Amino acid sequence: REFQEEAGIQIPIERFRFLGLLQFPNFKPKKNEDWTVGVFTVELNEIEHEKVAPKNAEGSLHWIEAHKIAELNLWEADREFIPYVIENRPFFGCTWYVDGKPKRSKISKI
Repeated sequence: REFQEEAGIQIPIERFRFLGLLQFPNFKPKKNEDWTVGVFTVELNEIEHEKVAPKNAEGSLHWIEAHKIAELNLWEADREFIPYVIENRPFFGCTWYVDGKPKRSKISKI
């Protein structure tokens, strides 16, 4: 659903590969929210690649070369798990938040 919403194309669910699980305890302390996030990958064929919508309600989409991802304006804690995604290595991770800021991260390969 998220992929279709963001990219504007529908991919069958069985094509997605689970890559990792992230936990963010106390992510939004004022709302008493802990977040858990599943990370999935999917490979697009050439036709699907061309159908990806360049814009959506949340902004513009851009294809970024893997070695340039670290140059992007990312959430601070994302820098901890992105290498696992780039290397296609399964992982489990947790980033602990204090006062809305990440204080400690632990990422482990599965």
